[in-house]
Amino acid sequence: ASDQRGQVVAAVELEGDVLRNRTHIRGVLRDGSLYDFALPELGERGSTGEKGANGGQSDGDAFIGHQTRDGWWIKARLEDGEYHVARSKPGDRNVSYKRVSADS
Repeated sequence: ASDQRGQVVAAVELEGDVLRNRTHIRGVLRDGSLYDFALPELGERGSTGEKGANGGQSDGDAFIGHQTRDGWWIKARLEDGEYHVARSKPGDRNVSYKRVSADS
């Protein structure tokens, strides 16, 4: 379609067993950017170094799902290491997206 519907794909997989597991997410954004990351196991700390309730550490990306100081929500880690972020004004249905480096 001319609006690029149908070019976006997402896969969400649960890896592990009942007691130790994590979510792995990968896909393609509408601009063709690839994303591929895992979320930290529940109660574990991810790659940001935040300590989880269970005191362990996983290789998941703990930045995903958090808000930056300037109001952007971190949605995905892109294949090149940058992040896909989004925000909108309160009450507004329009969403803005951009890419930011991990250092931002």
